[in-house]
Amino acid sequence: MKFGFEADDTTVLYSGGIGEKQGLENILYAAQALLGQPKVKLIICGSGPYKEVLKKKAQEMQLQNVHFMPLQPKEAFNEFLNMADIHLVIQKKNASDLVMPSKLTTILAVGGAALVTANEGTDLYSIVSKYDMGYLIEAENRDALTAGIIDLTQNKNLCCIKSNAHNYAKKYLDINTIMTSLDKNLL
Repeated sequence: MKFGFEADDTTVLYSGGIGEKQGLENILYAAQALLGQPKVKLIICGSGPYKEVLKKKAQEMQLQNVHFMPLQPKEAFNEFLNMADIHLVIQKKNASDLVMPSKLTTILAVGGAALVTANEGTDLYSIVSKYDMGYLIEAENRDALTAGIIDLTQNKNLCCIKSNAHNYAKKYLDINTIMTSLDKNLL
């Protein structure tokens, strides 16, 4: 039982800054829809001014399937990320054309299955779709987030998404690959 979860739990992780404008309360509504599936655990990890508000709201909603965790120490972070079955990359509509959120690159590097909020027509949507390295949903859409989490918790093809994610990271994000490419372009 690592990090307080059983091996047969399906863990859905949001890790990062916890602010009011990110729409993280939508995770709580997804958790409410998943109350009938006690082996699905939603984890909100990180710090920020909105964390206490989310904790209080989760208590009021009686969400036993939501767990709040502090930022993890550097030496445990990789293992912590690998513990998650599904990673949430939640952003606002206007942020989804920033190409690649740093959070996503870390998830890809550990071969994680990411549920990514990005709208069609954005660079982020195009790249995740092209390499089939994540599950895409419309940004700022509570129902889409809930449906996406439910679908991924029942998805038997998570290993395919995870494999594609890891392969993308090795091919395009590995420091040696980047430096070799940079050297070629500078010559």
